[in-house]
Amino acid sequence: MSNETIFLWLMIGVPVILAIVLGAMEKRKEETKIKKIVNGLQQDEEQRLSQLVEDERKKAELKGEVEKMRQRVQHLEKIATDKGVMLADEIEALRDRKEVR
Repeated sequence: MSNETIFLWLMIGVPVILAIVLGAMEKRKEETKIKKIVNGLQQDEEQRLSQLVEDERKKAELKGEVEKMRQRVQHLEKIATDKGVMLADEIEALRDRKEVR
């Protein structure tokens, strides 16, 4: 091979090889960035899902508490109403006694 041929190969071949190697390195760097982004998104999604499950659990717990309170209020209303009726009956009975005397 002549010196001119070697010179041409060095002038053309080395830059082409460098371009290929640098391109591959850049591609690997971009792939790494993409993987980090995807992993971050997956972690965010897992956290959101976990929070959703916790929110649903709290929601069910609160529904149970509301139902218990509703039942208590019904019971108290029944007690108050029954006592009111009983009190009215007692008052009427006392009035009847006064009229009889």
